[in-house]
Amino acid sequence: MTVSDMRTETWKPVPGAGYYEASDLGHIRSVDRTIGGRFYKGVVLKLRDDGDGYSVVNITYDGGERKHNVSVARLVLLAHDPDGCRRATGPAGRRTTGGPRTSAGTPARRTGRKLWRCGWSAARRR
Repeated sequence: MTVSDMRTETWKPVPGAGYYEASDLGHIRSVDRTIGGRFYKGVVLKLRDDGDGYSVVNITYDGGERKHNVSVARLVLLAHDPDGCRRATGPAGRRTTGGPRTSAGTPARRTGRKLWRCGWSAARRR
């Protein structure tokens, strides 16, 4: 691999989770912050496998609500294309064009399909 083959990651904030950013390469990081007078250094979060082959992390949303096993694909999608990919599917990832309106599988699989439709080929990582 040469230096020209390597590219830098583009980090964007995750909407609704101001202390976190998602990269276009599928990484999630916390940002430097001060809470209650205490400084917290930002770090790249360790991704875990959810058992079905999808990467998940734990995050805390702006209101203080802590969420476990949040899909990394979902966070990347929200950060990098908050509105564009929602047009490809209807509510809860159901198809809006052609064929019957049936569920496209589990929520994680629907998120992966949305990312695939939007050109993010690393939606499923193993």
